[in-house]
Amino acid sequence: MKQKCFVLSVLTICISLIASTTLSYFNADDTARNVITTGGVEISLWEWADTAGTIPFESPTDVMPGASVTKIVQVENTGGNAAWIRVSITKNITGADEDILDPELVELNLNTSYWTLEEDGYLYYHASLEPGEVTEPVFTTVHFDPAMDNAYKNATATVEVAAQAVQTDNNGVCALDAQGWPQA
Repeated sequence: MKQKCFVLSVLTICISLIASTTLSYFNADDTARNVITTGGVEISLWEWADTAGTIPFESPTDVMPGASVTKIVQVENTGGNAAWIRVSITKNITGADEDILDPELVELNLNTSYWTLEEDGYLYYHASLEPGEVTEPVFTTVHFDPAMDNAYKNATATVEVAAQAVQTDNNGVCALDAQGWPQA
C-alpha cells in the first residue's frame, strides 16, 4: 500500500508540474492598425478672354501687327493643401511656309507685381496659394509688334503656359526656396 501511495503521490506531483508548466506558456498578442494618409496639391490653369473670368479664351484669327489680344492667365489651387506656384511660358511663331519666325515680336505684359521671372525661365508666384484661391493674372494681354512684316502674313503664333505646384508645408518660406518642383 505504501508503494501505491508513493506512486500515486509521484504521479500527482508530475501531473501538477505538467499543468503548472503548461499554464506558464500562455501568452497574448494584439495588433494596432493606424492609417495615415498623405496630402497632395492640385491646380488648374485658366485662360480667360475677359477680366471677369467668364469667357474662356479661344484662339483668335486675323490678328494684325500692332494689335493686342486679351488673354488672362491664372492658376487655381483645386486641392486641399496650400501650394507654391510657378509657370513657364513658351512663345512660338510659325510662318505660312513653316519657317520659324522671331517669337520676341509677340509681347506679353507680365504681372511683375505678383510674379517674379527667374533665371531658370519660370515665373514664381509671390504668395502661398491656399485651397480654392486663384492667383493674380500672370499676364492679361498678348501684343503683336507693329514691326511684323510680310514674313508674318498668315503665320501662327502660340503662347503656351504650363503651371506647376508644390506643397508649402515644411517647404521653404517662398516659392523660390521650395524643393520638389517637377523636372522639366
